[in-house]
Amino acid sequence: MKIQLINLNELPDAKTLDDSIGAIGFFDGVHLGHQRLINTAINKAKDENICSSCITFKQDPYEVIKKIDTTDHLNSLKTRLSLIESLGVDIIYLLDFDKEMASLKPKDFIALLKHLKIKSLCCGPDFRFGEKGSGNPELLNHYLPTTVVPFEMFDQAKISSSIIEKLIIAGDIEKANKQLGYYYFLIGEVIHGNKVGRTINFPTANLKVDELIIPKSGIYLGYTIVDNKVYKAMINIGYNPTINKQDQLRIEAYLLDFDEEIYGEIIQVGFIERLRDEIKFNNKDELINQLYDDKYHLKKLKYNSVMIKD
Repeated sequence: MKIQLINLNELPDAKTLDDSIGAIGFFDGVHLGHQRLINTAINKAKDENICSSCITFKQDPYEVIKKIDTTDHLNSLKTRLSLIESLGVDIIYLLDFDKEMASLKPKDFIALLKHLKIKSLCCGPDFRFGEKGSGNPELLNHYLPTTVVPFEMFDQAKISSSIIEKLIIAGDIEKANKQLGYYYFLIGEVIHGNKVGRTINFPTANLKVDELIIPKSGIYLGYTIVDNKVYKAMINIGYNPTINKQDQLRIEAYLLDFDEEIYGEIIQVGFIERLRDEIKFNNKDELINQLYDDKYHLKKLKYNSVMIKD
């Protein structure tokens, strides 16, 4: 698969590009609705024996248009591209979505797509493009054959990144996972903590995460991936109220059957189910007893295959 950054000031020579059928969107989360859209383009391309492509955005268009600071997302850019790649698309056109591109008239944006040799396009019913979002699928289809892919539904409502974000923040990780089509995960660097877990036989890896949606505080059962190996994990998101209470939210993972130093390494932590709230116990012994009970549930945890992402 090829990833090509597209900047208005340095457009690639069209002669070097392949004809393709494309899917377009920001695709934060690459959830089941996004997967349906991208797979539609892939299948159409196979039927016509040409390449499939995904046209997505380096920056969040909402942030650029609204002129706001970076907001938290379901995926980092790197993870988003990796998830798209895993679907089997041939080319990703990564649009450098700056103020200049945001201000393009709809016809000029369509001209950009044609320059990229997009022969037909798949988009969602709510896709908008061009200056102030003045372009829509109907206008797009007037100039470029367009397939509007219906929303993927869950519980009689459309699947959307914003709904999934709210579910994760509320701690309803299982419902969020069903709409993502995979277990929600965070990727970050293992940093030094206070090493309190070691003193009670539950050493944890403390995770530093930037600009990603963090699940509601509490205890989760899930997995951690270290060096492409998957370990069952008990994940605590919270403030350690019983021992060495913290002012800042912490993300810690206890890895089952693991005892290695991994400070500075990048690991993946996935959330399968929320076990309980974070509790302030009366003493350390009560906490330890609860952790052993949590560990019992962790050992019994069953899960499907997980996505290993860089």
